[in-house]
Amino acid sequence: MMDIFLQVAERFGLPAAILAYFIFRDYCSQKTTITRESRMSDRIQSIEDYQRTKLEGIAVESMAVSKASTIAIDRITQTLITRPCVAEDMKRISDEREREAS
Repeated sequence: MMDIFLQVAERFGLPAAILAYFIFRDYCSQKTTITRESRMSDRIQSIEDYQRTKLEGIAVESMAVSKASTIAIDRITQTLITRPCVAEDMKRISDEREREAS
């Protein structure tokens, strides 16, 4: 490789050889950077895919739990509406606990 720069220096002069050296060095550096960026892009893509699949599962599971909780609350509300004595008992028990805590 050094022979090529010496030939350029003999034929075109030292400034041309120095210029050719810097161009070649930057070309090699750019090639390395492109390879590194490509690997980094692949890693980022795999991490994003992993997170996307995990978050999708969590979202589906939390929606199911939320739906089940809503259904349970609706059932409890309907039960309390049809049985007012239960609601009155709950109020009385709650009031008693508040008085005991005071």
